Amino acid sequence: SNMIELPAGAGGRRLYLTFPFPTDRIQEGLDVLEPMWYDHGVGQVRAAFEWTRAITARVKCRFAPLFLGQGREFYYTGGDPGEVLRAMNWAALLGGADGYGYWLTEFSPLQLSWLARTNREAAVVEDILLDGAPDPADVTLEPLPQRHVLHRAGQTQWTQAVPDFAADGLWRGSTLGNRRLVGMINLDRGLDAYARLKVAGLPTGRYTVVDVSEQRGMAPAAGRLAFAADELRAGIVVSVPPRCGVRLLEIAPEAELAPPAGEPILAPEIAAAYEQYRRPDTEESVLAQRGKLSIAYGLAPGGQAALVIESPAQQVAVRPEDGGAIVQWRAKDPPQPIGTALGPQDGIALDLFWGPPDAHWSGDEKSAYEVVAAKIHGSKAYLTLRQKKQSPALNGLMLTKTIVVAEGGTDVQVLVDIENPGPAPVASFAYWVHHVFRLSDQAPEIVMPTAAGPLAAPLGELVWAKPDEPFIAGNEQWERGQRNGTVTGEWIAQRDPGIGNAVLCQNEGPPVAQFYSWRDAQRPDNLSVEWMHRLVKLEAGRHWTTRYTLRYLPGVKTAELPSRLLRAPE
Repeated sequence: SNMIELPAGAGGRRLYLTFPFPTDRIQEGLDVLEPMWYDHGVGQVRAAFEWTRAITARVKCRFAPLFLGQGREFYYTGGDPGEVLRAMNWAALLGGADGYGYWLTEFSPLQLSWLARTNREAAVVEDILLDGAPDPADVTLEPLPQRHVLHRAGQTQWTQAVPDFAADGLWRGSTLGNRRLVGMINLDRGLDAYARLKVAGLPTGRYTVVDVSEQRGMAPAAGRLAFAADELRAGIVVSVPPRCGVRLLEIAPEAELAPPAGEPILAPEIAAAYEQYRRPDTEESVLAQRGKLSIAYGLAPGGQAALVIESPAQQVAVRPEDGGAIVQWRAKDPPQPIGTALGPQDGIALDLFWGPPDAHWSGDEKSAYEVVAAKIHGSKAYLTLRQKKQSPALNGLMLTKTIVVAEGGTDVQVLVDIENPGPAPVASFAYWVHHVFRLSDQAPEIVMPTAAGPLAAPLGELVWAKPDEPFIAGNEQWERGQRNGTVTGEWIAQRDPGIGNAVLCQNEGPPVAQFYSWRDAQRPDNLSVEWMHRLVKLEAGRHWTTRYTLRYLPGVKTAELPSRLLRAPE
């Protein structure tokens, strides 16, 4: 097989695309560039760009089929929303594909309008895309910090830049003669992306800059429609809107490219908007602080902005924009990483639904949550997040999640409230909790209670159900075949067998139906810890609640885990 190296992932993790056959076999006989990849939304846009760049140099017929899933995997009827489809298309074209197609039988009128927009944009610059040379050495894009946060500690204060285009952006330039095309995609779900574009190799003269995506010209000043070559060499500030926003800039000699009619975009106004935008946000840097507890803006892996809950014993970073998941969890004394989100399905305290089957990985689980409250009370920090589910299968359920960190110890408690606000008279669901811990580089063991006592489960067994627990009709068939174990309690643990560090996950009710652990066959240290509740039928206006505690335990033996459980409420 062939292994093609991709750009490094979060934390410098090396990533590879593996083909089960040599890529030279597809140079002549096939016109399909890419295999199907399992992802959606922002993840699929990034994959379209990175995979296409990795493969196009190895094949001659560069056509990219953009797989949109099997219907139930996406939370908009017919697939992803139009903005995401457009971004996928442009990710593939900027990556080097000569065309794109879809594996999907049905589009909504809104999606078709976005696809038509993409085709119109591509038609304007298709000669550069097809005949131009990618990655010209004279075109650079310098990421500019999106925002600064002002931190204070006693008499000391400092500013911290939070995400920029380097963390949440894709871009590529192409050249054809004295023309340049620069395409940019902003994957951040909430913030504009700013960058300084420099074109250093143009001959002396005047150049028109056209924003193909907006069909507007850019101008260096009012009343002047063309840039001098030295102005482009020094650089101009450009912006890209959030949520898979696309910006396409064509640069060509003034005599070859006429600006569109209408009011131009003034470059100084973009630069001034950035200067206003990047000023330190002093009011929101610390959301709550009392005693030795705080909730404040900080940085998560990859330089992404996060809300950081800090106590004397631990640090918990939460990304509301990434499904309200805990993306980094660290113990302080001694310093020890407990979990870090490196992949698109990683994270701790991720909310999913095992039933109905159509709600599996619907897209809601990685969509943004609203920050409802951040407060400290009774020596505990409370961060409350909320999201209305968009999957048609979930009938508009409202999920409110509160992450609780106490001043002492290394527990993280999660409180979940699911409401059926209507209009559906009854909403059926089975809540599903998903965690990926990273206690060490060793293959961890999964421990759970059985009739014979705490058992370190064989890695080949995936699903452990309660005795006689029914199978949810319509669910994935592999689950029925992988029910290889029986669990008798309400807890599961992941433990490093080398030094004994463990995370003890205790469900506090109502009882779960089964526990589950997924593992990466290529990375034995990468296991998930998950559990699924029984199917619930919730009437309009009613709430269903559950809670669970994640307890980090350094240097614990397998047989000791039951003695470290929380006491049952009296």
